[in-house]
Amino acid sequence: MDIDVPAQLIADQLRRGRVTLFLGPGMNAIGRSAGDTGEHLFLPLGSEVANLLAKEMPDHEDDLFRSFERPDLSRMSRSFEIYFGREALYDFLNGVFSRRTRENPFYTYLADIQAPFLVVSTNYDDQLERALTAAGRPHHVIFTVAHADDEGENLRWKRPAAAQDPLVRLRLS
Repeated sequence: MDIDVPAQLIADQLRRGRVTLFLGPGMNAIGRSAGDTGEHLFLPLGSEVANLLAKEMPDHEDDLFRSFERPDLSRMSRSFEIYFGREALYDFLNGVFSRRTRENPFYTYLADIQAPFLVVSTNYDDQLERALTAAGRPHHVIFTVAHADDEGENLRWKRPAAAQDPLVRLRLS
C-alpha cells in the first residue's frame, strides 16, 4: 500500500512550531546509500549494533547465535551484559554512539528552522543535539539514564549551554 505523505504541509506546520516530531530507529540512516555500512561516516542501525555485540561474544560462532536470522539488539545487549557486565556494555555502546560521523541532512534541516519545536526520539545518539548546537540553536534535552544513583531519579534535563547548571535531575511522582 502506497501512502502519500503530505511532506510540504508537515514542513510548513513544523516551521510554524505546530508539529511534534516522533523520530524512531533508522533516523541516523538518512543520507546512507543502500547497503552502505560506512562505519566511519554513519552510526550503525540497531541490527548492526546487535551484530557488533554478537561478534564480541566468546561463542559468537555458536549455533545459538547463527540461528538468529537478524540479531535482536535487546537480546544481544542482555547476553553481552551477562558475559562482561553492565559497565562493559555501557562502555561498548558509548564507543559506538559517541564517535563523530557525517552530518545528518534531516537534522541539519531541523536545526535551520527558527520556530520552537518539540522532538521526541528513541535514538541513542546525539546527532540532533550536535546539529542544533552547530546552528547556534539553544535547546533542551530530557533523557533517561539506564541506572540512577537514587531510586527513581533516572530522568535528566540538559538545559541550553548558556544556562547555569546544565544538568538537572528530575523526579517523576
